[in-house]
Amino acid sequence: MKHTLRHLLGGLLLALALPAAADCPRIVSQSPYITQALDWLGRGDCIVGVSRYDKRDLPRTGGVKDPDVGAIAALNPDLVVISKGSDPAQLDMLEPEARILQVDGFDSMAQTEAMLARLAEAAGVADGKAKVAAYAREWRARAAAVKGAASACW
Repeated sequence: MKHTLRHLLGGLLLALALPAAADCPRIVSQSPYITQALDWLGRGDCIVGVSRYDKRDLPRTGGVKDPDVGAIAALNPDLVVISKGSDPAQLDMLEPEARILQVDGFDSMAQTEAMLARLAEAAGVADGKAKVAAYAREWRARAAAVKGAASACW
């Protein structure tokens, strides 16, 4: 009886844990700024592989210009996020198993907002739009404060 109860409880705990795991896509981040953005969006725990430039202690998946397709495929990702410096054609063999998302960087604040919004949507961040909107409000408020302070000095 004790043994059966242990299996029942173990099965129940596993069943309760499965939806949470299913909600977290397996993500490969091919650039440290993408990893940072995923962390900020609350999807850092979904990252299963990172580029050689990243400081995370996760499997390495090559670089921006030379992704290791074999290493990426071995991680069975749902989503591979690459930067604008990468050639998406190098990852063609991963599709349709993994979605490839190429994002721009942070050349402008508008570009950063767009990148965060696309990343949030692709990674299934439930409150992604709200987070990006809050980010936009915050940076605009800080920029306005700096502009006001700078003009007072001139």
